[in-house]
Amino acid sequence: MKIILQDRLNTVTAQELERVLGLKKKLAIRVINYRDKLGGFVSIDQYKEVYGLSAHLQFRLIKQTIIQKKYMPKQLSLNHSSFKELIAHPYISPAMAKAMVDYRNHTKFAIIDAIQKLPGYHLSWAKKMTPYLSL
Repeated sequence: MKIILQDRLNTVTAQELERVLGLKKKLAIRVINYRDKLGGFVSIDQYKEVYGLSAHLQFRLIKQTIIQKKYMPKQLSLNHSSFKELIAHPYISPAMAKAMVDYRNHTKFAIIDAIQKLPGYHLSWAKKMTPYLSL
């Protein structure tokens, strides 16, 4: 019997990944840990970011999962998250976290797009990061 995870990748356990996709325990745990550090997967392209996940396994994961468009990942508050919380996110470097904290020390973020004013800002980074940000 073939089981499809559908939109459950953001709630699936490592044991289920092992059983359904045949991932080795260490790799299944790595997928779950990365998902949790992100705050949840919002795109199947993020599977490519999991260290050690081969192209073959990425394809299997993509083929057997769907991420719902309405899925809301765990978000970080631009105005309230600590430096430590910010740098724990895989997409936020210490330099960017410092820029965020420095910015809000002078003025609160009124809109998410204000991240464009941060030093080191790149559009490609913003596209990946925006779903994980709140005010």
